[in-house]
Amino acid sequence: TGYGMKAEVWSLGILLHELLCGEAPFIPDAEAIEGKSPSDKLMELFKLIVRGSPKMDLSCFSHPAKDLILQLLQKLPKNRIGVVEARNAIFFERFSWPAFHTRRMPPPFVPAPHPKLR
Repeated sequence: TGYGMKAEVWSLGILLHELLCGEAPFIPDAEAIEGKSPSDKLMELFKLIVRGSPKMDLSCFSHPAKDLILQLLQKLPKNRIGVVEARNAIFFERFSWPAFHTRRMPPPFVPAPHPKLR
C-alpha cells in the first residue's frame, strides 16, 4: 500500500528512543543471534520489529517520553498518533515550535570550543 506520514511517525519514535536511551528499541537478545549468519541475524531483527515490543528501560525515559514513544511505535499504522498529536504531546510541552520553525530557538547546550580550534 506504500508508505505515508505514518511511516515517518514510526521513524520519529525510533529516533527519539535512540536519542534518549542510546540504543535502538528493537535489539535481538545475544542468545537469539549467537552463531547465526548476518542474514539470519537481520531476520531475527525483522521478526522482533514485527512481533515484539520496543525495549523501554524505565531508567532512560521520563513517563511523557515513554508514553510518546509507545504511541509512535504502534505496530498498526492506523493506531499510531499523527504529527499533530505528537507535537501536542506532554513530552513537547516546553518546546517552542514557533521558535524552532523560525530558527530562533536557543540551543539547550553550547559546548566549549575545542582548545586546538581556538
